[in-house]
Amino acid sequence: MSLTALARRYERLVARDVGRGIGPLAAASAGGLERAAGELRDARKVTLLTGFYIPRAVPPAAETDGPIGMAFLARSLAEQGVPVRVVTDAPCAPVVEAALAAHEVDARVDLDVVGVDGFVGGEPLADLVARHQAEPPSHVVSIERCGPGAGGIPRNARGEDVGAHTAPLEQLFLAPAYRVAVGDGGNELGMGALPAELIAAHVAHGELVACTVPADALIVAGVSNWGAAALALLVGGPSAAAHVNGAAHDRLLEAICAAGAVDGITRAPDRSVDNIEAAEHRAMIDALVAEMDA
Repeated sequence: MSLTALARRYERLVARDVGRGIGPLAAASAGGLERAAGELRDARKVTLLTGFYIPRAVPPAAETDGPIGMAFLARSLAEQGVPVRVVTDAPCAPVVEAALAAHEVDARVDLDVVGVDGFVGGEPLADLVARHQAEPPSHVVSIERCGPGAGGIPRNARGEDVGAHTAPLEQLFLAPAYRVAVGDGGNELGMGALPAELIAAHVAHGELVACTVPADALIVAGVSNWGAAALALLVGGPSAAAHVNGAAHDRLLEAICAAGAVDGITRAPDRSVDNIEAAEHRAMIDALVAEMDA
């Protein structure tokens, strides 16, 4: 099956609205998955950004959406021989590290952690930006990473300011690298590719949360992990199904929850993503794999 045909099938699957009103956003970004996959198949060096901290969770931690999809894509790229660098910030680092280790890709990619006041570990963002500019990647991919909305403030889906817990990694999400973004709520990096009024009209608190940072290829999914899994399969080809599948999703979810990840919607340490049980995510990933042979 051609890249175009499979990408279109995948877009229809992963764009399922799970209650956030993203249907019109997914329609407006149609074709983004195909463009992203085509670009990444020729990538020379890729930087992946992920991690969305939930400060009012009990206990506070990074959410379960994002790191799983990041791990899928990191491994697909690494197995194609593409150098990969993963970037997150200190609040999200334990969960991102757990995802890389659980997916057996931690030894094959570089991980940079940006410091945030009040959290242990990480380096100054300015240092990382300088290295990034000195040896720029060909592509930067953001997966479920909160970006600045109204007034330059990063906000969660409830419209709450999370700037004190969110390093401005958008400073790495810049041209001349080709920018790919995966999101599901309008407040993630890359959503600036859509009209702000579209997000405001269809997403709760959209006028506040709509991210202003655009992407060259935007993938809007019901759950960001789904969009990233689809991209990982397209980039890795049929062999990627060995590591992008429902069982692997379950293992990753278990590992990141053991590292403290929480559900971003319920704000609880549940074995779920966006208030959707693991079985439904497993079915979605396996459905994507099945489409490869349809």
